This record gives sequence, C-alpha cells and structure tokens, in this order.
Amino acid sequence: MLRIDQLADDLSGALGTLALESKPLIPERRALIEQARVQADVFSSVTVQSL
Repeated sequence: MLRIDQLADDLSGALGTLALESKPLIPERRALIEQARVQADVFSSVTVQSL
C-alpha cells in the first residue's frame, strides 16, 4: 500500500504536469491548478516531517 507522503508527492507531480500543459487555459484555471500543486507540495512536506 502506498504511503500518504508518496501519494502527496505523486499528486504534486501530476499537478505540475497538468500546470505545464495548461498554458491554453484561462488564467483563473491555471491559478487553481498551481494552487492545488502548492498545497500538495506542502502536504507532502508535512507528512514527511511527521513520520
């Protein structure tokens, strides 16, 4: 079973890829994707520190 920190890291990577591919999207959607990516990065960092 995947650990929560690995899942958060995978989510961050997927959102980073999505952000790179989202150039044709409107700025508001791009901003939401970037915000979700940053939150996943923070969550990953917090879960790693709490292990």
